[in-house]
Amino acid sequence: MKKIFTILVALIAFYNSSIAQCNQELWKHVYHPNRLVIYKKCVIVTGVIFAVKKEKDGDYHIQLKLDKGQPRFLNTKNMTVQKGCLVIEPICIKTPTQADAIQPCKNCPTIQIPKKGDHVKVTGSFVRDSEGNHGWNEIHPVSAIEIL
Repeated sequence: MKKIFTILVALIAFYNSSIAQCNQELWKHVYHPNRLVIYKKCVIVTGVIFAVKKEKDGDYHIQLKLDKGQPRFLNTKNMTVQKGCLVIEPICIKTPTQADAIQPCKNCPTIQIPKKGDHVKVTGSFVRDSEGNHGWNEIHPVSAIEIL
């Protein structure tokens, strides 16, 4: 009985350590949040940084080539427009030059941006960006990026 209890405690500890921890306060810094269709408020994904691009809204548009076993995060637009990558968007990293993003980015906490080729674990909200011709899935806003 003691052995079963020990195994159960170990499984609970493992489960709790793998639960995503997202900063929901970041949502107040997302400009036009209604363009993002929320699938899940907090997820963790892993993969390799494929490309990094600064945006006018202060965000970074990062393409993440997912590790195997995570295809549920990709849709057709990810495959065709984003080169088979999931988009991750750390918000308000740089001072925005896009007028409608300036106010939302005030006093926003920032995170370290990885480099192309880094293997990372990303925590954040899983959404579909429905703006204009987008339609791809993203982690937006990103709460944390850990280099593995």
